[in-house]
This record gives sequence, C-alpha cells and structure tokens, in this order.
Amino acid sequence: MAVFGVVEIFYTVNVFFYGGLDTQSAMIDASEFIKGNLDPIYHIHYLGQCPNNLYLHFLYVVAYEVGSLIGIDGYVIMVAVTVIGNILSVVLAGDVLHRLFHNRLLCRLAMILGGLLLFFTPFSIMPYTDILSVWIPILIFDVYVWVEQEQKSDVVKWLLIGLLAFHFYYLKALNVIIFLGIVACHIISAKRIDVKKILIFLLSMVVVFGSVSLAHKGVSSFMKYEPNEETALPMGYYLITGMDVYTYGGFSFESVNRMEEFDSQEKKNKEAFRILQERIDEFGLLGYGKHFKNKTILFFGDGSYGWGYNVSMLGKVLDSDSKITLFMRNLFYPSEKYLFSETGSGYGKYFLIYCGVAQFILIGLWFFMSIYGFSKKREDNPFGLVLEMTFIGVFLFCMLFEMSTRLLLSYLPLFVVLGALGLNVFQNNLKRATGMAETRRVAATRQKVDGITPM
Repeated sequence: MAVFGVVEIFYTVNVFFYGGLDTQSAMIDASEFIKGNLDPIYHIHYLGQCPNNLYLHFLYVVAYEVGSLIGIDGYVIMVAVTVIGNILSVVLAGDVLHRLFHNRLLCRLAMILGGLLLFFTPFSIMPYTDILSVWIPILIFDVYVWVEQEQKSDVVKWLLIGLLAFHFYYLKALNVIIFLGIVACHIISAKRIDVKKILIFLLSMVVVFGSVSLAHKGVSSFMKYEPNEETALPMGYYLITGMDVYTYGGFSFESVNRMEEFDSQEKKNKEAFRILQERIDEFGLLGYGKHFKNKTILFFGDGSYGWGYNVSMLGKVLDSDSKITLFMRNLFYPSEKYLFSETGSGYGKYFLIYCGVAQFILIGLWFFMSIYGFSKKREDNPFGLVLEMTFIGVFLFCMLFEMSTRLLLSYLPLFVVLGALGLNVFQNNLKRATGMAETRRVAATRQKVDGITPM
C-alpha cells in the first residue's frame, strides 16, 4: 500500500491540473456557496438541469468549507480525497483476491496491473463522479465476499450492500449495478422460491430506502436545492444521447438544447421518444447495428478512458519548469488534436505511447476475462457469476445511455478481479496440460525401456 501511495502522490504532484466543465461548475458553485451565495448559473440553473450531480456539488462545498478553515484550496482537498480513493480501491481489490485465491503472487500481479491502468490516467486525479466512485463497487463486492464466506445472516448482507449501493447511487448511478448483479446472481442460483428470504430482502430494502430518502433530503436541504421539472433533463434525454449515431453515444449539446425547449418532464420525454423513433426510422436496424459496434469498440478499446475522442475535462494547467513535470504532462495529457478543447501548447507529444500501453494492458484484461467467461470452472464460483452479471450490466448501461469510456473507471478494480479469475483458470489449465504432456513423455520413455513400441 505504501508503494502505491508514493507512486500516486508523485504522479499527482507532477500531473496536477484544475478540472474543466462539470468540475469547474462544482468549484465555482462551492466557492460562492460558502460565502452565502447561490450562483444563478452554476447552482440554480446547473443543478436544476443536472440534479444527478447534486452530491458532487455537496462534496465540493464540504471540501471548500474545510479548506477555508485550514487555509487550503478546496480543490486540492478534493484531489487528495480522490487519490485516497484510488489507493483504497487497489487495496480492496487485493483483499478480494486474497479472499478468493490465497495466492500472494497472483494478488500482487493483479494489483500492479490494476494500479497501472488506474493511477496513470489523467482522470485518476479528476475529482468527478466517475473517479470519486472508484472504490465503491469494489468495496461493495469485498463486503459481499466477506459476508458470504463468514456466513453472516441475510439481514446483515442486504443491509450492508444495500446501504452502500443506494446511498452512493446519488453520487453515480452506475454504483448500483454491482448490487443488481448480486441480486441477479441470487435469482439465477435459487433452486426454489424461499418466501422467508424474499421477505428478509424486502424488509431490508425498506430500511435501506428509508435511510437513503432521509439522507437525500438532508443533502438537498443543506444545498438549498429545489427540484425543477422545467429545467431537469429527463431519463429520455440520456437515452437519445446514447442512441446518437453522430456522437457515438457521447454528450450532445444538440440533445440538451432540444430538451430545453419544453417545460415539463412529460413533454421532454415525449419529445425524446419522438426523436428516438425518428432516428430508428432513419438508420434502421443495420445503422444501429453499426452504432452499437462503434460504441463497443469505444467501450473496450479506448485506453485513454475518454481523453481521446470524448470531450476533455482538462481545465487550468499550472506553469512549471520541471523537466520531470513537463515530460509527464507530455506523456499523460492528451494532445490538442484529439480534443474539442485546448490543453496548453506543447503537451501531449507522447500521449499515444501512454494510450498504447494502457490499451495493451486492457486487451490482456479482456482476454483473461473472456477465458473465465468460457471456462467450465465458472459454474462453481458464485462470486465470478456476480462479476459477470455486473460486467454485463455496465456494458448494457453504456450501450443504451450516454457513453464515455471514463465510465469504466469506477468498475475497473472489479474487472481486474474478474481478469484475475481468468488468469487463474489459464494458469491451472496450463499446469494441467504441462502435467499431461509430462505423463505421456514418461510413459513413452518407460515403453522404450521395456522394449515396447508405443502405438
């Protein structure tokens, strides 16, 4: 853990930058909020339109409030929280692997590869919902493995993982998919309908949703937030954005502008489904087949985690004369020609090297995940089934709704664990094949010694 901490801190110090777009909105809102002001653009309008980022702004307000008391920039505090979350996620992944394998070498290898993928993307120090959530799904899974292995009661299981999943749902909706994966695994594995278990689950969810509702009301009250149907983007918006052929399912200002023309959720959703039907008629099944193919390639292959084709959230970059800092920025900052926004003259010279290395590791990860997916051994491992169901859930979410490869970040530690399961299967099969070959060689040698010609 100490090594991971040193590496991540060194990286953060040299690659540090102030975020743009949504993180910039949160910074401006927080700096005004602690002065007692509700910024008309970055608080009232922004949160009215994007209520899904309410908890992000809440965290920024807390960080800026603490920063004002101790004399530290609130954004620096948010970056520090992000770095701690990154380190924690890799440690939790190691803990899960230890529980599943008790193989120290495999644990270390998986943690190193996971650290390389997570620590060295510029998004790893971007205090946005994707990376702030990176430790949450792996924590939920770690708790689930612990509960199952220690044979704790169903009440403990559903309360713990339910509280974690649904409280952090308001930070990032994707955080709940691991919970859904666990539920799906239990449904698939059930041999009969157990009324008692169903009642325990339902009663646990009543407690969970009651707790979540109280917490949400508390955050909303603290932030002086009032829901606004006239400005809030509806669920239909995220669907038509995900089905936008021209942006590969990425963020679309055009879709936002269309939604702003209507003053109620009902009207906005009606317009969204009209647009969706219009696009389906225009492109047909073949056109959307190509669209999903392009989204799949983006989902699986972009080692830059959205810093390539997608819009960058890179904002203000601090001046530096350090050769190490300049080299690391050239390696990890995206080049201007890959972005819609500028990142600063001269940066990104070696960006494709970073992307190439990250993509190479990702290809290996997907390869070993695939090995596990086609393995017969998977049927004997309920934890592997949970990870597979979770992966399918994340994939379907990204196919249907707004897509960005940075969405992978919060589930990257879980995918590393799933890849480690595949690596373990590959290693065992290799040993078995080597052992069988050695057995045949010894048998052939004995036959020759005995003067018998092998068939």
